[in-house]
Amino acid sequence: MDRYKYPNAEVKGSSAVLGNEFARMTTSDSVSKVRDFYKKQVGDPIINNKDESDESVIFQVPGSPMIIITVNQDEEDPDKTQIVVLRSRFQIPKMN
Repeated sequence: MDRYKYPNAEVKGSSAVLGNEFARMTTSDSVSKVRDFYKKQVGDPIINNKDESDESVIFQVPGSPMIIITVNQDEEDPDKTQIVVLRSRFQIPKMN
């Protein structure tokens, strides 16, 4: 999971259950800056939704274990970006 930690992000919570791991982080960097970081690291997002006031991005790293990374505006603090990394033993078909 350390490989997917965003630089200088604050870890707000994490857990591990039955071989699945979850980490929630926040940063003051913009959604687009965080998106660009993960795009360089894992490739193009499977979903990149942007409207006038919000942007949400989802990355999927196939393989075992599978990694899902979501990036969006933090609902608790609109001036921050929330990053959630999920590592799962369960395989979800890759979306194209």
